[in-house]
Amino acid sequence: LHTGYADDRGGNQFQLRILMRGSNLHALWDSGLLQQMDLDNATLESVLQSLVPTQDGLDLRAQQMAQESCRIVAMPDFYPVDGVNVAYVQRFTPVLQRRLALAGARLAGILNAATAAAAATGTGTGTGTGTALTAPTAVDSVPAPATAVGSKAR
Repeated sequence: LHTGYADDRGGNQFQLRILMRGSNLHALWDSGLLQQMDLDNATLESVLQSLVPTQDGLDLRAQQMAQESCRIVAMPDFYPVDGVNVAYVQRFTPVLQRRLALAGARLAGILNAATAAAAATGTGTGTGTGTALTAPTAVDSVPAPATAVGSKAR
């Protein structure tokens, strides 16, 4: 959503109702779909770990990441005209799960590259263990600012 349409401010301007409460599309994707899975942390971790791609060939370019998000926002019915229903949750929860797993793998890849570069230049702090990172094993909701670009009528 952060790289979607500027006019909806990353889904914040797209208002909807979830379980009889007012909300917006950004909140749905930040936490609502995750809550609808109704999984304990250990089970969610297992689900996401099963979806983690290998580090080989993992594209860490910001442009690629933004384009992937734009393709999701452009999917038919991404903006739920009739509200969030079971069909919406069933369709987009797997998308959210794949994005979370990919984000964790990318974060590990970026941190690995940064620590390798620091070690190679001798600018590291000397506190590292020298082992490569893997995708995070805990799922935390970390809000990020909406920095949507572009504009398109929906």
